[in-house]
Amino acid sequence: MKRLTLLFLLFMGVASGNTEPHHEPIVFSEPPKPNIMMVLDSSGSMMFFDMDAPPGYNEQYARANFASYHTKPWQKPTNHLRNPECYYSPYHQFDRCDLPNSSSTALDQYNTHGKYSRRAVLLWTVNELIKEYGDKTNIGFAALGDPNRTRSGNYEYYPDPSEELYDKIFMMPSHVSPSHSRVLNFYQAGAYGGTPLNHSVYKASALMRGLTTDTKKMSTTTITLRFTPAAQYRCQEQHLILLTDGQQNIPDINLARNEWRRIDYQQNAFDSSDNSKLGALGAFLQSIDVRDDILRLKPTSKDLAGQEWKTDAYSASKMPITTHAIRFGTESGVKEDDKYLRTFVGQTYIGPSGKSSSDALKEENWDKNTAWGVFAMADDTSALKLAFNEIFQNIINSRSGTGRAKSQSNVVTDSGVEYATSYTPGSWKSEITAYGYDEKSERFTRRLWSTEDSYKIEPNQGQFYTFNGTNRINLDDSNIDKKYINWLKGNQVSGLRPRAKLGDIIDSHITYAYKDSLHINLDKVHSSKVELYLDYLYKKNLSYDFANYLIAGSNDGLLNILYANENSKRGKAIDSEGKEIWVNRGGQRRYSYFPSFFKSDLASMTKTDFQHLYAVNGTTHLFDAMIGNGFYTIGITGMGAGKKGLVGYTTYSTIRGVDFRVNFELTRDQLPGLGYTYSDVEFFNRQTEFGPQAVAVFGNGYNPGGASFVYLIDAHSGKLLSKVTLPGEGGASSPATEVSVTPIDAGGFQRLERIYVGDQSGKLYRIRFKSDDLNDYQVNTLIDLGSKQPITVRPAISHDRSNVPWIYFGTGRAITLKDADSVANNGFYAVKDRFNFTLEETLKEHEALVSVEELHRHRVISQDTEGERDGKYYVTTTNTRSEKTENGWYLELNGKGERVIYPARILSHTYIVFPTYGIDLSLSTQNDPCIGGGFYGKMMMLSLYDGRSAQLYQHNDKRYAGYYLNSDAPGIPSGANLTIGNDEAGNNPRNNLKYYDLEKLRSENSESQYEGEKVPADGGSQTLKDNWDMMPDIINEPAEVRDLGRGRLYLRNI
Repeated sequence: MKRLTLLFLLFMGVASGNTEPHHEPIVFSEPPKPNIMMVLDSSGSMMFFDMDAPPGYNEQYARANFASYHTKPWQKPTNHLRNPECYYSPYHQFDRCDLPNSSSTALDQYNTHGKYSRRAVLLWTVNELIKEYGDKTNIGFAALGDPNRTRSGNYEYYPDPSEELYDKIFMMPSHVSPSHSRVLNFYQAGAYGGTPLNHSVYKASALMRGLTTDTKKMSTTTITLRFTPAAQYRCQEQHLILLTDGQQNIPDINLARNEWRRIDYQQNAFDSSDNSKLGALGAFLQSIDVRDDILRLKPTSKDLAGQEWKTDAYSASKMPITTHAIRFGTESGVKEDDKYLRTFVGQTYIGPSGKSSSDALKEENWDKNTAWGVFAMADDTSALKLAFNEIFQNIINSRSGTGRAKSQSNVVTDSGVEYATSYTPGSWKSEITAYGYDEKSERFTRRLWSTEDSYKIEPNQGQFYTFNGTNRINLDDSNIDKKYINWLKGNQVSGLRPRAKLGDIIDSHITYAYKDSLHINLDKVHSSKVELYLDYLYKKNLSYDFANYLIAGSNDGLLNILYANENSKRGKAIDSEGKEIWVNRGGQRRYSYFPSFFKSDLASMTKTDFQHLYAVNGTTHLFDAMIGNGFYTIGITGMGAGKKGLVGYTTYSTIRGVDFRVNFELTRDQLPGLGYTYSDVEFFNRQTEFGPQAVAVFGNGYNPGGASFVYLIDAHSGKLLSKVTLPGEGGASSPATEVSVTPIDAGGFQRLERIYVGDQSGKLYRIRFKSDDLNDYQVNTLIDLGSKQPITVRPAISHDRSNVPWIYFGTGRAITLKDADSVANNGFYAVKDRFNFTLEETLKEHEALVSVEELHRHRVISQDTEGERDGKYYVTTTNTRSEKTENGWYLELNGKGERVIYPARILSHTYIVFPTYGIDLSLSTQNDPCIGGGFYGKMMMLSLYDGRSAQLYQHNDKRYAGYYLNSDAPGIPSGANLTIGNDEAGNNPRNNLKYYDLEKLRSENSESQYEGEKVPADGGSQTLKDNWDMMPDIINEPAEVRDLGRGRLYLRNI
C-alpha cells in the first residue's frame, strides 16, 4: 500500500516546486477549526507566589500586556485589591508590591521569595498557546465570575449579561496579536477569593451556544441569541477547558438558577456549592447538540457552507460541548479535588466502594474508557504547558471530518485472529486491536484485546536496541541523551511531548511474522533442497522462546516487534495489588529498535509543540534463506517518507537461535542515489562461489535527486552487489522479480531472470539478467507514459497460455501536497512483454517496445446510473477487442485527478482487480470543510488479457465491470483466491502448503496458525472510511475454501 490514507491539502505555504514528501497524511480539505472556550481560574489563590518562571518569561512584556490598568508599583489601588502590575514580578516579602496585611503569616505560607504568581505563569502559558495553536483553533476565554457580586469599583463582574465583559471574552479571534491587551485582559475581572466553578462553566458554555436571558429580571422567560453561536459548520467541534486550583465553593443565587432553568429547563441541576454537580454539568454539556440551540431560535438557518445543520450527509451525528480539565497546584486539598474534575470529563470511578480520599487519588481506580474529554494534572510551571498541550493535541486530533481514528491495515491469521491498526491524528498515537472470528457475522469482529488494554504495552517493556555502526547495542548504552531514551522507552518526560504507548502507524502496515511457515517460494528451489528448508521450519516451529510476531514501524522512531495473539498465558505482569500474575502476551513488546540515523531528529520528534514527522514509515519484508552454513529469518524495513534509508535485521537463525540482530543500516552514505524508501523489497536465495547468499532487490525510491536505480544488495550484510541504472529520473518504485531454479549441480537454488519496475518518470522497464553475474544485464523500456503519469505501484505479472508475461500497473502519485490537486489523466495498463533477443539488441534502452497508441483503449461508459445504496454506483466499461489487444490494453480513468496508488491483484488467474483513487476538485467541495476529503474511487475487475469487463458485479439483473464510491474509496483488494500476481518471485510463499506436514506443525506448536475452522474466503476491500465491500464470487464457481483438514490458511492484508 503506497501512500495516502486521507487527503489533507493545506494550500497556504505550499511551494509549487516542492518535491519533498508531506509529513502528514495528505487530506484535501481542512476540517473546520474546533472552537475552544477556556475557563480559567481567577480566584484569590491564583495570586499565590509559588511557581517558577516559565521558559522565556519577560516581566516587562507581561506587565505591559496582561495588566488591565497601570500605576506605579508602590501605588496600591484605593479599593485595596492587589496592583495588577505586581502580579507579574517575583515575590519579595514586605516590599512595595506585597499583599495587603502581608505582615501576617496568613498568606505568606503560600508565597515563596523569588517565585512567581500562578496568575503570571497561567497567562504567560496561555499567551504561548495562542501563538502555537491560534492558526489551528478558535480560542475563547472566560474567567471565573461570582454570581453573588455586581459591578464595583474599577472592575466588571461576570454574572451580568448586559455588561461589556462578555464582548471581551467570548471567542476572541485567534488572529488577534497575542500581545494585544484585548486578548488577555478578560482575566482581570475575577472571583477574588471564591471559586464559582459550576456557574462560570455553565455561563461560558451558554455564551458559546449564543444563548442568554439578556436581562437581570428573574421573572423573564425570554431567551435570545444575543451573541453569534460559536458553531459555524454542521461538523465543527466544540470544546471547553476548565483550569482550576481549587474546588467549587460559592453557592449559586437565583439569577443563575433561573437562567439555567429557562435556557435548558434544568431544575436546580447544577446550582449548588456541591462539587459533585460539576460531573453532572460535564455530562449535560456532552449530552446536548449545539445545533439544536441554533435551530431553536433560527429554524430556517443553514451553516456557513449553505447546508442544512442536521440533515446533510456530511453533518456530524452530534455536536456536544466536550469538556476537559486541568488541576493546577500541589496542595493536598487541591489534589483531593481531582475526583470532581475527573467526573467532569467523563471518567468513572471503579475503585473500592466508599471512595476514600486515598482511593480517589489512585490512577488505576478510574476508568478512562468512559471519558469524553482529557483530565491533566499540572503541579508546576513546566507541567502546565504539557497539560495544555495534551488537551490541545487531543482536540486537534479529533477534528471533524479527518480526525477519526481509522483502520489502515489488517492481517488475519488462520487461528482466527485479525490484527487491525488505527492511528489518531494530532496526538499521533496508534492502537493495535486483535479480533476473533465471529460465526454469526462470518467476519472478524469479536474483540480479543488491544494494545491500550492493561498488561499490554507498558513503559520499559521488552528490549530496546539501536545501532553503533557495527553492532546492535542496548539503547541505554548508547550516547543518546537519557531524557530521549526514557521517552523512547515509553515514559513521560518533563519538557517533552506526552508519550503514547505506541507511536502512530500510518504507512508501515503490520507484518505478521509467523514461526510455522516459510518466507520463501519452495516451488523455486530444487526438490533436493526443499527438505533442508523444511527442517529449518520445523526447528523454528519447535522453539519455545521463538514466537509469532507483529512487526510494524511507528513514527515515534521505533521498529516495534510485538507478540501476536497467544493461546497460553506465558507473560508475567503485576496487578493493582502488586501481585505477580500470568497474562496473555499478545500485544506486549518483545523488541524495539531505534535506527541510529534518527538521533538528530529526536529533538523535533519530542518537542511539546510537535509538528508531525514521519520516521519508521515504510513496510517490512521478511525472507527465510540459507546463508553460508546456516539458515536465517531476516527482515528489511524501509522508512517511507521518514528517511532516505532502510534497516536489515535477523529474528532467528540456526546459528544463534532466537536473537534479534541488527545486520545493517543503509543511507545515502552507503547507497548514493537512494531516495525516500517507499519501494517494496523482493528477495531470492542464490548460490555463489562462497556459498548460498540471500539477495534483496528494491528501487531507489522517491526523490533521489537524480536518476532511477534498482539496487541488489546482500540481504544479510547490506553489501551492494549491483546497481542497475535506468534511463528515467525521479526514482524507481517497487520491483517485481522472476526467478528460475538452477540445476542441482549448480546449487539447486534460485537464479534471477527478470525484474519489472516503474519509476517517477512514467516508464516501465524490463531488466533481463544474462547470467549469474548480477552486473550482466540488459535494460529495456516496455512503455513510456511520460512524467505526468508516474508509476508508484508494484507491477503484477501473469503468464498467458504461451507462457508470455503480461505486466499490469496503474499510474498516479499521492506523496507531496502538490499531488493532492493534480488533474493529470491517468490509466491502468496491461502490457505484453514481446521482447526477444532481436528486439533487445535493436531497441536502445530508452526506446519503448510499445506506445500507448499501440494498445487497445478501454474507457468508462457510465458510473452513476445504477446504485445499490447512497454513494455506491456500478461502472460500465467498453467491452471490445481489436488487433491492438495483442500488444496489450489500457483503461482510461475518467475522473479528474483519478489515479492508481494501490497495487493490483489477480483473481483466480482470470481477472485483474484494482482500486482507483480520485479527488473531488469541485468548488462546492473545496468550500465545504465538512466533506472532509472530497475523495472518491472505483474497484474495477477486468479480464486479464483483453481488458473487457469481468461482469461479475451484478445488480438488477445487469452485469458490471466494477463499482464507484462518490464519497469514499476502496483499499487494496484481498482474499484467499487473490494473488499479488508474481508466482515466479523467489520469496512468494503462496504455494508452500503442499510441502508442509501440517499435523507436525500443529502438534508441536500451541500457537500454530493452522488451528481453526474452515471459513469461506470473503474477498473484498476495506474502504478509506472503514466500510467493507465484498468481492463477488466467480460466476458458476463457489467461493473458495482453503481445505487444510481441520485447519485453514487465511491471510488478508487491507
